[in-house]
Amino acid sequence: MTLQQLLHLRTVMTEGGFGAAGRKLDLTQQAVSRSVRMLEEQLGKVLIDRSARGLVLTRDGEAVMSLASELLALVDEMKQSAAQGETVRPTLRVGMSFWYSLTGLAARLLAVLEALPAAEIILVPGATRTFSAQIAARELDFALCAEPGDGGTLRFTPMADVHWGVALREGHPALAEDGPDLDAVTWVSDASEVGGALVERLAAAFGATAPRVRLRAGLPAFALRAILERDYAAAAPMGVDPGVLSMLGMRVVAPTHPVTVRHGLLRARRRIAGLDWDRLEADLSAAHGVEQAGI
Repeated sequence: MTLQQLLHLRTVMTEGGFGAAGRKLDLTQQAVSRSVRMLEEQLGKVLIDRSARGLVLTRDGEAVMSLASELLALVDEMKQSAAQGETVRPTLRVGMSFWYSLTGLAARLLAVLEALPAAEIILVPGATRTFSAQIAARELDFALCAEPGDGGTLRFTPMADVHWGVALREGHPALAEDGPDLDAVTWVSDASEVGGALVERLAAAFGATAPRVRLRAGLPAFALRAILERDYAAAAPMGVDPGVLSMLGMRVVAPTHPVTVRHGLLRARRRIAGLDWDRLEADLSAAHGVEQAGI
């Protein structure tokens, strides 16, 4: 298997046929077809279904194409870096779960991010499922988020088991000295599977019946308004800065039995020019490790 064969496979699928790929690559249609056929023979897999109307990747073909795209992109990056002599990327795009920004960990994470070899760092809010798709599509370089249920071709490095509680406004009618009564509470959650499952776990930890999730809000400011102005409940990490809670007029109550979610670094299994993954993982682990009990 060669890079040339992988390039031919990718070009056939992006151009929509062997003839179009040949014109793009300045090769004959027969040469491109022969190259892809040899790749299939070497792998012992059929990569393209030629019997369908048009060309369609098989399941094996989709897996090979995904890895081929990452490998070819890495080669392009290496060529560009060598040509320009660059060690600093113009921009790094980093996904980050919203609640990170409200915790005592935020300053330490910023220190780690500021040390990265990039002229500009763009922080993108969101949830794990969204980050996974954005990293796979090369719209993000990496993300700090909850552990995905299925990382696919991505790599997740755990950093901390974060303790979670229920966020309510101060003076909420469900608050009581012996713990909140959540049976009659309406919840706001993010739109991810992780968020929905976390709400169910928290409700169960407080002995409540199945939670009523009325809103699934990907917009953090909207979720906060639901908590503060409409008496909704939400999941929140126990490490939210007390000053932030006081400013918002909000309280985070911990269940008797801890509810934790593993958080860490989610990234592609590819090299990014100028970025040392081992160093980044070590620095992030050190920052998270200070507060294992709650971000």
